[in-house]
Amino acid sequence: MSGLMLTSRMMAGFSSSGDDVIERIIDVRPEPSISSENELIEKFDLKRCVEWIKEKNLTTVCLQFPDSLLHNSVQIALWLEKQTSHKVYILGDTSYGSCCVDEVASEHVNADGIIHFGHACLSPTSRLPVLYIFPKAHLDVEDCADALKTHLNRRIDQQTLILFDIQYHHCKESIKNHLSDFENLIFAELLDGSDSNTACSSDCQMSTSKEHTAKKLGRTYCLDGEELDQIIFIGPYEAQTLYNHSILFSGTTYYYTDGTVKDVSFNRSVQRRYYLMERLKDAKSVGILVATLGVDGYLKAVDRIRALARRRQKKCYVISVGKPNAAKLANFPEIDVYVMISCPEAVLESEKDFLQPVLSLAEAELALNETRPFTNRLSKDFRDFIPGGECFEPLPSGTLENEEPDVSLLSNKIRCVTTDCSSEETCSDQSVQTRANMSVNVVSSHLSNRTWQGLDPAIGQTEVVKAVLGRSGIASGYSNEQDKPHISADDDNPS
Repeated sequence: MSGLMLTSRMMAGFSSSGDDVIERIIDVRPEPSISSENELIEKFDLKRCVEWIKEKNLTTVCLQFPDSLLHNSVQIALWLEKQTSHKVYILGDTSYGSCCVDEVASEHVNADGIIHFGHACLSPTSRLPVLYIFPKAHLDVEDCADALKTHLNRRIDQQTLILFDIQYHHCKESIKNHLSDFENLIFAELLDGSDSNTACSSDCQMSTSKEHTAKKLGRTYCLDGEELDQIIFIGPYEAQTLYNHSILFSGTTYYYTDGTVKDVSFNRSVQRRYYLMERLKDAKSVGILVATLGVDGYLKAVDRIRALARRRQKKCYVISVGKPNAAKLANFPEIDVYVMISCPEAVLESEKDFLQPVLSLAEAELALNETRPFTNRLSKDFRDFIPGGECFEPLPSGTLENEEPDVSLLSNKIRCVTTDCSSEETCSDQSVQTRANMSVNVVSSHLSNRTWQGLDPAIGQTEVVKAVLGRSGIASGYSNEQDKPHISADDDNPS
């Protein structure tokens, strides 16, 4: 009997109306805003912002914040307007990741400059000047230097690249001074647009060429040869910067945390990348997922993926979305695989929930370009694979008629490329249009009949208005609806 009562109570819990969940009050305590003006100026380097605005002779400036800093945005904007007597706008929800400079949103107000606060991927922009204001997290320099010395003493002859997460980059010079006795160290500089003449190593080329020899993933430094023996990253293990550099070089990768230097292994992630490349080889239709409109060269990347797919007789569809998620991409079940064009630090949340796999341009090159040698080194920067890029490999002329069929490692079926129809016939049902507002639109006989075709951003056509207080409450009863009398179904049927 007691078991029956327990089951009944459990069933009652499963079949409840859910009013307790809807009406539950959650205690949310956001980080308090900075009350002192001097603290605000120092933390966000606002004097430097004023100097930059005056130096560039800007009249309309946009401020971009991550979600964690939006509570300080109004204070900063009002202070900058007071100091410069120019219009300052705050960008709301970014079109793409908060690490990317949102040039698309800034063009709604015809801005001539952007100040980006918080973490940044440092991808080059194509239209507007940008000033980066980086966060400054606390780092125990003494403990960090001691841990690095202990580690380097065991590998004293190895060429070592030391990278800093953006939030710890302000400690670079202090740590560099503590490690001055080591000769084979290379300290990466940030490609943030500032004119830095700091030498990165004892063999730095700055004295002769006035620039470092390598520029990769938002960092610049001088390499003695093509390979590194090891990389030491000062920052958290979860940082995408660490992963991007670990797969870019063949040397051993370490990271510093909690007073110790630990080694890094991303073998499982790399193995998954190889699996996704096999999925691309088997795919008959490829979706080009445009997840940035601000990084320079994204249109050339679109053309590159189309050329790779056409050569393998695969249909292409261009999909432009702001922030990709599983629900958005599920609207296109006819697409087998996506190749995403984004900044190097873009991360798909809940990637395992996606119905189709999502690859980068580097993986598409290894899968579809037969002239590219197979290697375990991958660059997450798509600009390396477009014409003029460091890893660009031109496609061979001619067709694939003489290519021997291979066997799929996933389906055990023979893969072969037929050339019964020309590439124009294969892709005749779709074309790409680039509109004047820099968005990419798909025109396809298969997709043009869809009811929903996306939102028109209407750049430059939306009037800027002041924010007003809107509705408050929940959908089951907003605050302005609670005082209204309840109307029953019987009231509509007069007797």
